[in-house]
Amino acid sequence: MTKVLLKRRATRIAACWTVLWALFTGVAAAAEKPAENLYLKLGEIGLDASRVYKVRGASLNRPSMQISLDDGMICFTQDVMGRITGAFFEGEGEILLTPPSEVERRSMSLFTGMAILEERFATAYFRFNDDVMAELRPDLREAEDKQEFFEQWNTTAKNLASGDSMRLLLTFSQMLPVNGGPAEAASMHSESSSDRFLHARLQSTKLGVFDVYFDSTVAEQVQVGQAKAASNGETYYDVWTSFSAGLGRASSPKKDATEPGRIEGEHGPTIALRKFTITTEVLPPKKIRAKAIVQCEVKEGGGRMLLFELSRFLQIESLKLDGEPVEFIHNPALEGTQLARRGNDVVAVIMPQPLMNGQKFEMEFVYSGEVLAEAGDGLLYVGARGTWYPNRGMEMADFDLQFSYPTEWTLVATGKQAPYATESIAQGSGEQTSRWISDRPIPVAGFNLGKYREARAKAGDVEVETYATRGVEKDFPTRGLEVIPPTHPSLPARAPHLIAPLRPAPSQNEVSVVEAAAQAIEYFAQRFGPFPYSHLALTQMPGRESQGWPGLIFLSSYAFLDRQGRRGATPLPAPRGVSRASRRAAGHRQHDCRSARPVCPAA
Repeated sequence: MTKVLLKRRATRIAACWTVLWALFTGVAAAAEKPAENLYLKLGEIGLDASRVYKVRGASLNRPSMQISLDDGMICFTQDVMGRITGAFFEGEGEILLTPPSEVERRSMSLFTGMAILEERFATAYFRFNDDVMAELRPDLREAEDKQEFFEQWNTTAKNLASGDSMRLLLTFSQMLPVNGGPAEAASMHSESSSDRFLHARLQSTKLGVFDVYFDSTVAEQVQVGQAKAASNGETYYDVWTSFSAGLGRASSPKKDATEPGRIEGEHGPTIALRKFTITTEVLPPKKIRAKAIVQCEVKEGGGRMLLFELSRFLQIESLKLDGEPVEFIHNPALEGTQLARRGNDVVAVIMPQPLMNGQKFEMEFVYSGEVLAEAGDGLLYVGARGTWYPNRGMEMADFDLQFSYPTEWTLVATGKQAPYATESIAQGSGEQTSRWISDRPIPVAGFNLGKYREARAKAGDVEVETYATRGVEKDFPTRGLEVIPPTHPSLPARAPHLIAPLRPAPSQNEVSVVEAAAQAIEYFAQRFGPFPYSHLALTQMPGRESQGWPGLIFLSSYAFLDRQGRRGATPLPAPRGVSRASRRAAGHRQHDCRSARPVCPAA
């Protein structure tokens, strides 16, 4: 009996220690990732049942817009780090928004039928980073049926919270610990701060659900838009209007979503990416493993968070800042945005302390995933599933690219091929390596891989190469059997002739393509000056569209077809011959590389 009691006691003690250890490790894990925990909390915050009020005659005023809450009930969200970040309204409300220019009024009218947005709404969900509750407080009254309102709308508020969590994290990251200690209270913005954000998701009877944004930290502070599903089921985001309200960044020239040093949707510090050193193992037909070292310099500091974009099919395994691990969040892009349609996600990097102007640092990303797409035997599409390396938009930088890949494949990349590779991360044997270095700073880098045949030509000092496979992509549209009836019906009956179209073979025409491209380079060099790169490669790409990189063109399979090959393919809307497509591609690359335009439709 004594042994049994002792055994039970020991078991209980062990169980208690297990529970305590689990609690301790959970707290420790939370302490190791403060930004991720804050981000998750911002993205799942619900309403506070004790903060339900009647509201009448209230309004939220921002430059160029007024949101009136005429009569209804409103409930504010729970605290995050002691601050209220949202609210839900039901009742009678109205928005009045006046675009400042004729162009923006025409744009608004195109989507809504009215040049000035004046719309009644029945419900509204708000997210903000300033003290909206204090702004509305004079018009708030105690409500009687608080619990009923809370239960009706709390789930809806939670479901909508995640959309603005990344933007709010930018503000709240200033309150995260710095170098293991608490942040100073002064680091959080005050009412007079330049960081003010308001997002109103409104539901009206006429226009449906639409969004109104005010963000003081971006070039165009006011934006109105709506998510729409196309006929193919894909979601797009229609921007009704987007304009500067005359604050902050608006005094500088207009900046778009690909402003150098920023990516779409970013509002934090501006940095310059000076050099990329990317070592990649390519595992056809779909996977890559890579390590990207990025040398950075801060142009406009003060923030704690940097955003990069990376394919949603690539997973980051580790991220280091100057050799030390740093916290990051891999966040899906909002549905319908340009970023999401490119197949990319957002990677938010939380810096250990605020960035300083002129500061230089180095970031190391290790990642892997299936970012390639197999289009046919020996024909791949690199970039079909998003960008293959972490970047921050179109910005001029130097690139040093090193690849490992199977011996039966041929790889072509931006830049000029170097005589040897200095590093490889390949895990298996039987690999070949190559290294490509940019001649000069370029805005974007790419590579293509296939079982190619090669043709070469010279245009002055410029080396021109084409790479094409023996066949086209699996879904290449070809004509069916052609039936030719007898030509003389009066003669004895004969069976009709059946003609099967030949399968196109792009590699048979690569010499014509490379000669046409070389002629185009010489033609444009006489009129616009020397070609800006020492090397131009044209590689076969599946599909009807082509894509240009500095010194590298992905040329549609259609551009490699001769007259007989085009006859066997399904007719194109505006067919172009081999020489015309390749000449146009080379000509665009000759002109557009100088203005750092990353894409030129070559066919």
